[in-house]
Amino acid sequence: MLPTPCTSHVPYERVYEPAEDSFLLLDTLSSASETAFLAAHFPAVTTTTTTTTTTTTTTPSPPSSSSLSPHPLSGTTTATATATASRATATTASAPLLLLEIGPGSGVVLAFATAHAAALFGGRRDVLALGIDVNRFACRATRETVRKAVAASSVPRRRKGRRRRSGGDADGGGSGGGAAGGSGAAGDEGGTGENDDGGQQEEEMEEEGEGEGEAGDTAGYFLGVAQGDLVGAVRPGTVDVLVFNPPYVPTEEVPAVPAAAGGGGGGDGDGERMRTTFEEDSALLALSYAGGKDGMEVTERVIAALPAVLSDRGVAYLLLCAQNRPEEVKERIRQMEGGGRWRAETVGSSGKQAGWEKLQIVRIWRA
Repeated sequence: MLPTPCTSHVPYERVYEPAEDSFLLLDTLSSASETAFLAAHFPAVTTTTTTTTTTTTTTPSPPSSSSLSPHPLSGTTTATATATASRATATTASAPLLLLEIGPGSGVVLAFATAHAAALFGGRRDVLALGIDVNRFACRATRETVRKAVAASSVPRRRKGRRRRSGGDADGGGSGGGAAGGSGAAGDEGGTGENDDGGQQEEEMEEEGEGEGEAGDTAGYFLGVAQGDLVGAVRPGTVDVLVFNPPYVPTEEVPAVPAAAGGGGGGDGDGERMRTTFEEDSALLALSYAGGKDGMEVTERVIAALPAVLSDRGVAYLLLCAQNRPEEVKERIRQMEGGGRWRAETVGSSGKQAGWEKLQIVRIWRA
């Protein structure tokens, strides 16, 4: 099982806390069936086979007039075709994948997909991860969540080479600490050796140290988090994998974006964290769950944008609850662009009641 990213740094008074919906996305993306789909849908290389056919035609000559009896085919022309075929196979690397999460909130899903890109995408690490959130505090939280997750996914590597030591004990009995003239630390110039010549020795060194990993051994590449509204700033036809855990709770209306959500989305200072009121914090949280009529007002905007924003090979993962009427939603998606061009299937489900919610993950892609 792949580890869940740490979100202990997230200010939950302003940013949606990971809950069952978040964890359902993690479980679905990392399931055996879905990783198999992603590996097959986004192969690391593409193979093109070209077949060339050569045809040779021959026509028999008419029989000689001196023949004692007429040729049975005399006066006709016969064509004989001989075909030869050759096959050429070309293998080209597949283009990198752009993964976009809309409204990452705490960043737990985006961090999970980034840190475990190789596990989710059939060994591929050329996954470029991007988040877009209207809440500046969520943008900041996501950056830190991804940073921690990628660092934690690093794999310790063995280090080989040669190191110098003074003639005495390899550890030298002293504490290094970088102090000038320290006594006997490994590699120190000032240790007291036991060699006759007082010189230094070299020894083969092979060690595996904690923290010696190279971050990103299994991770993709994190592009960052942009502050914005849904996919309005995304170039058409560029997104290969889109993930959206929308505000899906039915409410009377979708709240307006408070001023506290904006303001540059920048600094990390504690002073800035204190510049919101309780009402503003409540409004920020409402953006993460209040979905308007049937809980679908925000989601419908994203669904309508899918034909434009997804690449030809693009796949979207959308979370819905029972009150969103998911069967009707899937049928509307299948009828987009005249019908027959889109598929929508449930690939993950909570399998139990979460309060009044019953959750499912819908995969959307072109037929």
